[in-house]
Amino acid sequence: MRIYVGTYAQYNNGSLYGEWIELDEFCSVNEFYMRCKALHISENDPEYMFQDWEQIPDGCVSESWIHPKLWDFMDLNENERTRVTALSNLGYTLDEAMEAEPNTVFIEKSTALDYIFECYPELENIHNFLSIDWNHTESNFFTDWQESTDEENVSYYICSQ
Repeated sequence: MRIYVGTYAQYNNGSLYGEWIELDEFCSVNEFYMRCKALHISENDPEYMFQDWEQIPDGCVSESWIHPKLWDFMDLNENERTRVTALSNLGYTLDEAMEAEPNTVFIEKSTALDYIFECYPELENIHNFLSIDWNHTESNFFTDWQESTDEENVSYYICSQ
C-alpha cells in the first residue's frame, strides 16, 4: 500500500511534486506524517495533499485525510484484508468492516468459476453435450451475488480484486 504525497501550496503553484510513500515502512500514522514533513521540509506549515493511492480500501484515504485505523487494517492477515476490503467496496465504513462478523467468506472473482463447479460438479462434464462460454457466464452470474446458508451461518460474496 502506498500514497503519493504532495502539498496544496505546490499544487496551487502548478507543481505536482511529491513522492510515493510505502505505508508498510511505518508503524503508525504519526510516523507517516513525520516522513511527509521531512519530504516537504522547505514549507513552514505544509498542507499535505494525497494525490493518488494504491491497494487501499475505499474510504480510507481522501485528498487530505487518512483514516486513523488504516494501520490496524495493515496488521490484518490476507484473508481478513480481503474481507474488510470487500465490505468497504459494498459501502461499509472501515470501522464497520473491521467490526463485521468474521463468518463471511469472500471469493475472488478469479475463483468464481471453480466455485460453480464445486457447487454443481455435474457441470464439469456438460461440455460433451453443450458449449458454454463459462468466463462470460461467470461475469454475468456473479454480479452482486450473495448467498446465506443458515445451517453453516456463513455468507458468501463474490468480489473483484
